[in-house]
Amino acid sequence: MALPCIVLLGVACWVSVAHAADRLSIYGGSEYYSWREYGDGGARLLQESGPRYFMGISDTKEMAPQWEMAFDMRVYGAHVNYDGQTNSIPPQPLTTYTDYHGLNAELKVIGFLNGEFAPHRWGILGALGVDAWQRDINSKLTVAGYTETYHIGYGRLGLAYVSDNSWRLEGGIKYPFSTDESVGLSVVGYDNAQLAPTPAASTFISAQFQLDWRWRIIGYYDSFRFDKSPVKTLTSGGIPAGTVWQPKIEQDRYGLGFSYRF
Repeated sequence: MALPCIVLLGVACWVSVAHAADRLSIYGGSEYYSWREYGDGGARLLQESGPRYFMGISDTKEMAPQWEMAFDMRVYGAHVNYDGQTNSIPPQPLTTYTDYHGLNAELKVIGFLNGEFAPHRWGILGALGVDAWQRDINSKLTVAGYTETYHIGYGRLGLAYVSDNSWRLEGGIKYPFSTDESVGLSVVGYDNAQLAPTPAASTFISAQFQLDWRWRIIGYYDSFRFDKSPVKTLTSGGIPAGTVWQPKIEQDRYGLGFSYRF
């Protein structure tokens, strides 16, 4: 439910400030991506890592001297290394690849605490967003892979700093208030499962430097944290066949890119 609600909220807000001054940009780049899962005892079960690539569009509107609103949407994809283990007893080491593709959309508002002509401006940042992606674990030899689809609604709260020498810094806390995971287990002989990873707080930070009126360089660290999901009954043809859950997840992204302003 998070995806349609946030999209409708973003459209409504954009229509309401249609005549405000705006700055439309397109951007692209790459990021180092890391996904790790942990068992109940804290041992790492698997790690996925490698470069991901993204491109997007951002529109920033100056609503008033003290207020700024931005809508950002990006698509991303990757083919990263998978280093984990099988579900057999005992587990056996497994290396393969995971394919990612996804969409992120976010509505952000900044309320500045000092005047628009101050050389160093500070503000409070708040944002609502949705991140939807597919995680496709590739099959290898006699081991069958499967696909997980995530729909995550999240909020961000933090501080923003803007200087008159072209720097913009943002950072704070991120929290996923809505989590939905669809696991395609039919390819391995079970019914598909619906899981809900337990939300946990994480951090974010970004830096932008304006090279000239049109070009800027962007760098960031972003993340998600999810604790172990509630345990669900695993079924095959509707018949109970065990239990299934999503282990604890740590996701980290370190990105670098360029933005072009129209």
